[in-house]
Amino acid sequence: MFAVNCEAALLWHPVVHHSLLLLRTLRQRHTLVLEPSCTTTSRPDEFWRLSQAGNYVSINATINSDSVFLEGGEEEGRGLSLLHISEGGLHRVQNPQHILYFISSSTFVEQKQQLQTYLDTAFVTDHVLRAVDDVLLALSTDEMEVTRQTHSNLMDLVARLENFLESDNDDMVQETEKWSTWPLFTTLKFLVEEAGLLLGPFPRVAKAYRQLQDSKPVVAHTRLVNRTVNLALSREGLFVQPSAWPYRGFLREVQRKLADYTADPAERMMEGVLGEKGPLKARVSGARFGLQPVSARMPWNMQREKMGRS
Repeated sequence: MFAVNCEAALLWHPVVHHSLLLLRTLRQRHTLVLEPSCTTTSRPDEFWRLSQAGNYVSINATINSDSVFLEGGEEEGRGLSLLHISEGGLHRVQNPQHILYFISSSTFVEQKQQLQTYLDTAFVTDHVLRAVDDVLLALSTDEMEVTRQTHSNLMDLVARLENFLESDNDDMVQETEKWSTWPLFTTLKFLVEEAGLLLGPFPRVAKAYRQLQDSKPVVAHTRLVNRTVNLALSREGLFVQPSAWPYRGFLREVQRKLADYTADPAERMMEGVLGEKGPLKARVSGARFGLQPVSARMPWNMQREKMGRS
């Protein structure tokens, strides 16, 4: 049995859902434990470092974790489990990648390729979360050039994922039994639902996200999370509704600020300027600024002759 423990205020973090979905794919009995002790304490300054979630999440294994979890609630024999918990060994880890420390030696060889692919994917998703950290840090300093560079780096990583899906021929979204599917999905889910990433420029990523969102493992996982939250709220005590991420939707704010920062100087000069015929920007929309091939005050018939000679 595995128990994923986290503060209720950290329920939005992709590491929590990554851990639960990986345990489900490994067919291990698991549960989610929300700790109410800090739910009334707001610590946004500590939460923004997404890449350091190990300080707030723990995955505890009990000695009977060899049983295999099935959708129908049945259990297979203990010898068929991919994971093995020894009595004198490690029983607690901080990151979902460390769950595979418990992999059974009898199945290690046949799962070696999938294990390597999963670890590579987890490394990539950790890189994405660090890129989000960089954007948040740059945004907090109000240095727009640094914000532009860090935001561009994050978008490049999402574009690489788009290219990967094109070359992978949708295998990732068709086979939910792959371990490497879940670090990618949970990170993408966080970017879309919490960070406010718009998937219009990334059609392949959008398609993969929709397909995985409607898959059986994700639906069952969502039921588990909602049931756990509802049970915690129904108990008497100080437990409160889990709070949202303090920086929810920050990517839209970044894009709005970058649009103002990278706007053409002439457009910025026209912003807010009013005249007798209305806003200046509305009256000159479509006009050309900068160097012209001919003088603007030259008669039109002479302009055509000069342009023809050039």
